Amino acid sequence: KGYQEVVLDCFPQAVIKKIVKNQYTIFEIRAFNNGMILWVLSQGFLVEIISPTSFKKKIIDELKQM
Repeated sequence: KGYQEVVLDCFPQAVIKKIVKNQYTIFEIRAFNNGMILWVLSQGFLVEIISPTSFKKKIIDELKQM
């Protein structure tokens, strides 16, 4: 639950779409690309992008450049 609060603090418009086995939370977040890329990269393994695939590809491209 603690991490849900972190996400909602950073993205107040985020919507919790599903909680999976009390271990994972799926959010729908609408944000500007650059800010979201920076946030995702700062979270490391704690987040996974499941869609859209175009945004997921941007994250992978950023990681390759590191």
